[in-house]
Amino acid sequence: VVQAMSEGDWLSVVVKDHGEGMDRETLENVFIPFYTGRTSGTGLGMAIAKKIIEEHRGGIHINSQRGIGTEIIIKLPYKQIGG
Repeated sequence: VVQAMSEGDWLSVVVKDHGEGMDRETLENVFIPFYTGRTSGTGLGMAIAKKIIEEHRGGIHINSQRGIGTEIIIKLPYKQIGG
């Protein structure tokens, strides 16, 4: 599920799934380059995403529980151009 909404000067994008979720160790380390809790992958995806979001003066937060799923919240500054 993907939702987008504006909140004043911020644009929020929320991505939710009902998958397996992340364990505590993965959740605490998910933004560290080359960290992966999987047997495959480079461990760069979330680190790169966070860097790009922060370069745009935004933020990213993850809520996750094993067996329930994951919610990723991205907030970016938003300024309407024009009328």
